[in-house]
Amino acid sequence: MWQYGRRHSLWCTRHPGELKDMVTSPGGTTIEGCEALEKAGMRGAVIECINVSTEKSRSL
Repeated sequence: MWQYGRRHSLWCTRHPGELKDMVTSPGGTTIEGCEALEKAGMRGAVIECINVSTEKSRSL
């Protein structure tokens, strides 16, 4: 799924927020889960994970 999302984002001209709105329902379970992840700092954690992994791969 992650690979599909990344591939899709390469050719898609829609904003990620618009795509999120297309697949979630206001007040639904998915958006509630997304909000909980956001409050817990998921975005920052994923970005940091990518940065650390990239630096490690460069040092190998």
